[in-house]
Amino acid sequence: MGPSGSGKTTLLKCLSAQNDYSLDTESKIYIKNSKHKSCFIVQDISEHILSSLTVRQTLLYASKLKNSLIKETLDHNLIVDSLMTELGIDDIRHNSVDTCSGGQQKRIVIACELTSHIKPDLMLIDEPTSGLDSSAAQVIISHMKQLCRKHQITIITSIHQPNYELFNMFDNIYVLGKDGHDLYLGQPQHLKQYLTDLNISCDDNQVSHEVLLKIASDVNHNNFRELQLYYKNNNSLPLDDNLKQMKSIINMRKQFHTIDIFYLLMRSLSYLFRHLYSVLILEIILYILFSVILKFNFKQEITEPNGCRDPNALIDSNNFIAFRELHYILQLASELSFIRITFECILISIYGNCADGQVSSILEICDNCFDSLQDKTSINFE
Repeated sequence: MGPSGSGKTTLLKCLSAQNDYSLDTESKIYIKNSKHKSCFIVQDISEHILSSLTVRQTLLYASKLKNSLIKETLDHNLIVDSLMTELGIDDIRHNSVDTCSGGQQKRIVIACELTSHIKPDLMLIDEPTSGLDSSAAQVIISHMKQLCRKHQITIITSIHQPNYELFNMFDNIYVLGKDGHDLYLGQPQHLKQYLTDLNISCDDNQVSHEVLLKIASDVNHNNFRELQLYYKNNNSLPLDDNLKQMKSIINMRKQFHTIDIFYLLMRSLSYLFRHLYSVLILEIILYILFSVILKFNFKQEITEPNGCRDPNALIDSNNFIAFRELHYILQLASELSFIRITFECILISIYGNCADGQVSSILEICDNCFDSLQDKTSINFE
């Protein structure tokens, strides 16, 4: 918890090994295993899901992509059905993702990460309750608690200012002040006593965590430094003997497999036919219309040679051998001026990454042929 700019998202990225450079030189990392598997869910869930796919399709493709390296046979339908039941999205399985509510979409994203056969040890979720009403926020937090208990997963999430009921649903809270100062770490039920020990009283109309967040948002507050000092002196964590100090966090990530290309292609086609079918039909109509215009407005003679100089006279055996095919493209460009633009774009895209010597040689050959064509036609290739 903490105000905006306190470093909540940065801390989550450091824990997921995505932002090691933000760690202080005095920071010490203790971990039970040298490697662990974690996932980070950003606040903008549009980065995780494709609109127009159904909830079931989204989870099925996620399961196939995450388990493509698993050699044993997996029932992806069973994995998806069980996760939808656990997260309470079974009744919207055939709905498009973009028609689901904000809370449902966040649970869909969480389910996508849990489709992996090897579940992550740590889930980091940035602002899962942002933009949701109090009822929807309580639903998603309750489902997250059930996932923790059932799959033995640690879930760390950031949150701005929850209500009293939502605040007490967390097992532990860690409060960051402005500029990332530590102010409290412990169970929500102990926060009021924590403030009482510092002579910070809460009225009957005030909630303890709201008082603490008000102090955390103001560095110049009278109690801010006192809270920071008290935290350092009274919140030393006991270290387990199994924990080892690491220089940096190592996160185990799934390696890309060739079968993933097929799954990504099928997912893209499903997205195309469900969401962009009108655009696809329009493109086909335009292609047919363009071919009909070419058929009835241009004669077949445009494809015949028009006296262009033999390319063998312009190149030697050390130059580009495939220039003969380029010769016929230039013959067509001499009759249709708009194809010249297409040819130049293709030439730039093909030879843009060549070495400097190769580019100079190719350009010299093309310049000679352009000069020859300009003498024969009225097209200006400059």
